[in-house]
Amino acid sequence: MSTCHLAPADKRKFISDVGEELVRAHGKKKYYRPKQVERAARDRRYPVDFHCWAYSFYTTPEDFQAVHDASGEVCDYVAMKAEVLGDLSSS
Repeated sequence: MSTCHLAPADKRKFISDVGEELVRAHGKKKYYRPKQVERAARDRRYPVDFHCWAYSFYTTPEDFQAVHDASGEVCDYVAMKAEVLGDLSSS
């Protein structure tokens, strides 16, 4: 497994933007449903190719896997979440 091929140039801004939209629309939660995450990323005008990164941060591992099973894509939840967390903790 690997991280998704396309990633936002600024993962910190992407995750922050999507998170702000999720909280605005659904309140603060530990996890959100994949459709909620997709809608938040789309509402902030991020391309669908980046949505996987938001799924890795805002959905459960099970929901992340279900999204990827349905699409036939193979991405690594743990690796992607670790990469996002690394970007968030730097600077």
